[in-house]
Amino acid sequence: SQLDQFKIYLGVPLDADIGPDRRELDDLRARGLIRPDMTLAAAIDAGLAGRLDYRNGQDQLEDAKRRSEIALRNFLPSLDAHYNFTTTDQRDHSAALDFRDHSEFWGLNLGLPLDWTPRRNDWRNALLAVDQAQRGADAQHDQVIADVRQGWRELDRLGRRVQIAQESVQLAERRVEGTQMMLAAGQTTAREMTDTQNELLDAQNALTSVL
Repeated sequence: SQLDQFKIYLGVPLDADIGPDRRELDDLRARGLIRPDMTLAAAIDAGLAGRLDYRNGQDQLEDAKRRSEIALRNFLPSLDAHYNFTTTDQRDHSAALDFRDHSEFWGLNLGLPLDWTPRRNDWRNALLAVDQAQRGADAQHDQVIADVRQGWRELDRLGRRVQIAQESVQLAERRVEGTQMMLAAGQTTAREMTDTQNELLDAQNALTSVL
Protein backbone atom coordinates (compact mmCIF):
# COMPACT_ATOMS: atom_id res chain seq x y z
CA SER A 1 0.00 0.00 0.00
CA GLN A 2 2.83 2.41 0.80
CA LEU A 3 4.48 1.62 -2.53
CA ASP A 4 1.21 2.29 -4.36
CA GLN A 5 0.81 5.64 -2.61
CA PHE A 6 4.40 6.51 -3.52
CA LYS A 7 3.69 5.72 -7.18
CA ILE A 8 0.67 8.02 -7.03
CA TYR A 9 2.87 10.71 -5.52
CA LEU A 10 5.38 10.29 -8.36
CA GLY A 11 2.60 10.31 -10.93
CA VAL A 12 3.50 6.94 -12.47
CA PRO A 13 1.11 4.06 -13.30
CA LEU A 14 0.34 1.77 -10.37
CA ASP A 15 1.33 -1.28 -12.42
CA ALA A 16 4.80 0.15 -13.08
CA ASP A 17 7.47 -2.29 -11.93
CA ILE A 18 9.39 0.00 -9.64
CA GLY A 19 10.44 -0.34 -6.02
CA PRO A 20 13.27 0.21 -3.57
CA ASP A 21 16.60 -1.45 -4.24
CA ARG A 22 17.16 -3.84 -1.34
CA ARG A 23 20.93 -3.54 -1.79
CA GLU A 24 20.63 0.05 -0.60
CA LEU A 25 19.28 -1.22 2.71
CA ASP A 26 22.21 -3.60 3.05
CA ASP A 27 24.62 -0.78 2.31
CA LEU A 28 22.84 1.39 4.86
CA ARG A 29 23.21 -1.24 7.54
CA ALA A 30 26.88 -1.75 6.70
CA ARG A 31 27.57 1.98 6.66
CA GLY A 32 25.71 2.73 9.88
CA LEU A 33 25.16 6.21 11.24
CA ILE A 34 27.33 8.82 9.52
CA ARG A 35 28.70 11.45 11.86
CA PRO A 36 30.03 14.77 10.53
CA ASP A 37 33.80 14.93 10.48
CA MET A 38 34.03 17.96 12.75
CA THR A 39 33.98 19.02 16.36
CA LEU A 40 31.03 20.67 18.06
CA ALA A 41 32.83 24.03 17.99
CA ALA A 42 33.42 23.69 14.24
CA ALA A 43 29.76 22.77 13.74
CA ILE A 44 28.69 25.89 15.61
CA ASP A 45 31.00 28.04 13.46
CA ALA A 46 29.56 26.43 10.33
CA GLY A 47 26.05 27.13 11.57
CA LEU A 48 26.78 30.78 12.24
CA ALA A 49 28.41 31.13 8.83
CA GLY A 50 25.76 29.25 6.86
CA ARG A 51 22.45 30.22 8.42
CA LEU A 52 20.95 32.86 6.11
CA ASP A 53 18.46 34.12 8.69
CA TYR A 54 21.32 34.87 11.08
CA ARG A 55 23.30 36.65 8.37
CA ASN A 56 20.21 38.69 7.46
CA GLY A 57 19.94 39.72 11.10
CA GLN A 58 23.57 40.86 11.05
CA ASP A 59 22.90 42.91 7.92
CA GLN A 60 19.87 44.52 9.54
CA LEU A 61 22.02 45.46 12.53
CA GLU A 62 24.59 47.10 10.27
CA ASP A 63 21.83 49.00 8.46
CA ALA A 64 20.47 50.27 11.76
CA LYS A 65 23.93 51.45 12.82
CA ARG A 66 24.39 53.32 9.55
CA ARG A 67 21.01 55.02 9.95
CA SER A 68 22.00 56.16 13.44
CA GLU A 69 25.24 57.64 12.07
CA ILE A 70 23.28 59.51 9.42
CA ALA A 71 20.87 60.83 12.06
CA LEU A 72 23.84 62.03 14.10
CA ARG A 73 25.34 63.84 11.12
CA ASN A 74 22.12 65.83 10.76
CA PHE A 75 23.18 67.84 13.81
CA LEU A 76 26.11 69.27 11.86
CA PRO A 77 25.76 72.60 9.99
CA SER A 78 25.70 72.59 6.18
CA LEU A 79 27.63 74.93 3.89
CA ASP A 80 26.67 75.19 0.20
CA ALA A 81 28.47 77.24 -2.48
CA HIS A 82 26.79 78.27 -5.72
CA TYR A 83 27.68 80.30 -8.82
CA ASN A 84 25.36 81.98 -11.35
CA PHE A 85 26.28 83.52 -14.72
CA THR A 86 23.78 85.53 -16.81
CA THR A 87 24.00 87.64 -19.96
CA THR A 88 21.58 90.11 -21.59
CA ASP A 89 22.58 89.13 -25.14
CA GLN A 90 19.45 87.76 -26.88
CA ARG A 91 21.05 86.38 -30.06
CA ASP A 92 20.20 82.82 -30.98
CA HIS A 93 23.71 81.49 -31.47
CA SER A 94 25.37 80.83 -28.13
CA ALA A 95 28.79 80.90 -29.78
CA ALA A 96 28.28 84.61 -30.60
CA LEU A 97 27.31 85.71 -27.09
CA ASP A 98 28.85 88.89 -25.87
CA PHE A 99 30.42 87.85 -22.65
CA ARG A 100 31.25 91.46 -21.83
CA ASP A 101 27.56 92.10 -21.17
CA HIS A 102 26.99 89.67 -18.34
CA SER A 103 26.66 89.36 -14.63
CA GLU A 104 28.10 86.85 -12.22
CA PHE A 105 26.96 85.92 -8.77
CA TRP A 106 28.81 83.93 -6.15
CA GLY A 107 27.16 82.85 -2.95
CA LEU A 108 27.47 80.75 0.16
CA ASN A 109 24.58 79.30 2.11
CA LEU A 110 25.20 78.31 5.70
CA GLY A 111 22.55 76.13 7.30
CA LEU A 112 22.57 76.00 11.08
CA PRO A 113 20.47 73.25 12.68
CA LEU A 114 18.98 75.49 15.35
CA ASP A 115 15.78 73.45 15.67
CA TRP A 116 17.17 70.30 17.19
CA THR A 117 13.88 68.73 18.28
CA PRO A 118 13.10 66.74 15.11
CA ARG A 119 16.77 65.81 14.67
CA ARG A 120 16.99 64.70 18.28
CA ASN A 121 13.85 62.59 17.89
CA ASP A 122 15.18 60.99 14.72
CA TRP A 123 18.47 60.23 16.41
CA ARG A 124 16.78 58.69 19.45
CA ASN A 125 14.57 56.57 17.23
CA ALA A 126 17.63 55.44 15.30
CA LEU A 127 19.39 54.47 18.56
CA LEU A 128 16.32 52.52 19.65
CA ALA A 129 16.33 50.73 16.31
CA VAL A 130 20.00 49.83 16.84
CA ASP A 131 19.24 48.41 20.28
CA GLN A 132 16.33 46.41 18.89
CA ALA A 133 18.40 45.07 16.01
CA GLN A 134 21.22 44.19 18.43
CA ARG A 135 18.85 42.24 20.66
CA GLY A 136 17.44 40.44 17.64
CA ALA A 137 20.92 39.56 16.37
CA ASP A 138 21.97 38.31 19.80
CA ALA A 139 18.84 36.19 20.06
CA GLN A 140 19.47 34.72 16.61
CA HIS A 141 23.09 34.03 17.55
CA ASP A 142 22.04 32.11 20.64
CA GLN A 143 19.29 30.28 18.75
CA VAL A 144 21.70 29.09 16.04
CA ILE A 145 24.06 27.75 18.70
CA ALA A 146 21.17 26.07 20.50
CA ASP A 147 19.97 24.47 17.25
CA VAL A 148 23.42 23.10 16.46
CA ARG A 149 23.87 21.78 20.00
CA GLN A 150 20.45 20.15 19.84
CA GLY A 151 21.31 18.54 16.52
CA TRP A 152 24.61 17.33 17.97
CA ARG A 153 22.83 15.77 20.97
CA GLU A 154 20.32 14.19 18.59
CA LEU A 155 23.18 12.54 16.69
CA ASP A 156 24.54 11.17 19.96
CA ARG A 157 21.11 9.85 20.88
CA LEU A 158 20.65 8.27 17.45
CA GLY A 159 24.11 6.74 17.69
CA ARG A 160 23.13 5.01 20.93
CA ARG A 161 19.82 3.88 19.40
CA VAL A 162 21.65 2.39 16.41
CA GLN A 163 24.04 0.55 18.70
CA ILE A 164 21.18 -0.81 20.82
CA ALA A 165 19.26 -1.85 17.69
CA GLN A 166 22.31 -3.62 16.27
CA GLU A 167 22.85 -5.49 19.52
CA SER A 168 19.16 -6.44 19.57
CA VAL A 169 19.47 -7.92 16.07
CA GLN A 170 22.55 -9.90 17.08
CA LEU A 171 20.78 -11.18 20.18
CA ALA A 172 17.70 -12.14 18.17
CA GLU A 173 19.86 -13.98 15.62
CA ARG A 174 21.52 -15.99 18.39
CA ARG A 175 18.10 -16.84 19.82
CA VAL A 176 16.93 -18.06 16.42
CA GLU A 177 20.02 -20.25 16.08
CA GLY A 178 19.56 -21.65 19.57
CA THR A 179 15.88 -22.30 19.01
CA GLN A 180 16.65 -24.09 15.74
CA MET A 181 19.06 -26.41 17.52
CA MET A 182 16.56 -27.03 20.31
CA LEU A 183 13.83 -27.69 17.74
CA ALA A 184 16.06 -30.19 15.95
CA ALA A 185 16.70 -31.90 19.27
CA GLY A 186 12.99 -31.97 20.06
CA GLN A 187 13.38 -29.68 23.08
CA THR A 188 11.03 -26.92 21.88
CA THR A 189 8.00 -26.35 19.68
CA ALA A 190 7.48 -24.87 16.24
CA ARG A 191 5.49 -22.09 17.90
CA GLU A 192 8.56 -21.07 19.87
CA MET A 193 10.57 -21.10 16.65
CA THR A 194 8.03 -18.84 14.97
CA ASP A 195 8.09 -16.43 17.91
CA THR A 196 11.89 -16.10 17.82
CA GLN A 197 11.81 -15.52 14.06
CA ASN A 198 9.20 -12.79 14.52
CA GLU A 199 11.35 -11.21 17.22
CA LEU A 200 14.29 -11.21 14.80
CA LEU A 201 12.14 -9.57 12.13
CA ASP A 202 10.99 -6.91 14.61
CA ALA A 203 14.58 -6.22 15.63
CA GLN A 204 15.66 -5.90 11.99
CA ASN A 205 12.78 -3.53 11.26
CA ALA A 206 13.68 -1.44 14.31
CA LEU A 207 17.29 -1.19 13.13
CA THR A 208 16.17 -0.17 9.65
CA SER A 209 13.85 2.47 11.09
CA VAL A 210 16.62 3.97 13.22
CA LEU A 211 19.05 4.02 10.31
